Amino acid sequence: VLSQNRWEGEIWSRKKDGSLFLARINVSIIKNSEGGYEKIIGSIMDITDYQKNAEKLQQYMNFDPLTHLINRESFITILDNDLKNPDREIVFLDIDINNFKYINDTFGHSLGDNLLIEFSIRLKQALPDVKMFCRYSADEFLLYFYNDMQK
Repeated sequence: VLSQNRWEGEIWSRKKDGSLFLARINVSIIKNSEGGYEKIIGSIMDITDYQKNAEKLQQYMNFDPLTHLINRESFITILDNDLKNPDREIVFLDIDINNFKYINDTFGHSLGDNLLIEFSIRLKQALPDVKMFCRYSADEFLLYFYNDMQK
């Protein structure tokens, strides 16, 4: 604060009831005509809700809200980075649920959603060595893993 005459940042603080909150603090020093310190002015703002909303937005941007698997864009970004390693062999699978539209149309979207959730859970359990799972579209899942087999 003294070297820059101002400081801003985030800290954890406590309310009167003892609960924690994330605070954004701004502090400024006002000097008098002789260069001495006349006033210190500060503000504090509770940004806990803002931070929670930012985390929710990050979750929404990177993960499928139904299955909680990463979404298409995140999958492509991660896969692209892994493909830049020339020494790594990647096995890539595209799994599509046949007649999923029929299930949704006949039994309803709620049952279809439950099927997708259960399918993603079982797929992860059945293939524990998979590097990355993704719900690519309504009934399509993409996954890949590293080929660790000796040549």
